[in-house]
Amino acid sequence: MVTCYKGFITDNYLRKREMAVSDQLRERRLERKMTQQQVAKAASMNMTQYNGYERGRSVPSPSTLARIATALQTTPEELLGRVSAVSANGEIHETVGAHLQHLRNQFRSQIAAELGLPTDEISVRIEIH
Repeated sequence: MVTCYKGFITDNYLRKREMAVSDQLRERRLERKMTQQQVAKAASMNMTQYNGYERGRSVPSPSTLARIATALQTTPEELLGRVSAVSANGEIHETVGAHLQHLRNQFRSQIAAELGLPTDEISVRIEIH
């Protein structure tokens, strides 16, 4: 049953991530004052393929994302919307910590509702690797 919940979270996470990638591609391209054709050429792909990524119709593979990132003078991590959650001294950034707490509480509520248990009987652990 937990696997089902993990799958649910993963699916939602991936859908949001796909949207974020397409948004990031467009935003970075416009910041660089490039056309879709210029990005596609620099990333060694056709414009239709790049357009599909930017419109969210498909998601680039890791190797394709790396080529696009190079063309846009950024990193794949930035295009994926990833930011370092841990500062140089090892502390979790406050906004990331608050977001994780929100996700944890939301997940606890979902599980409790599905199982018909009070939320205080549900324990959720989030690990960052």
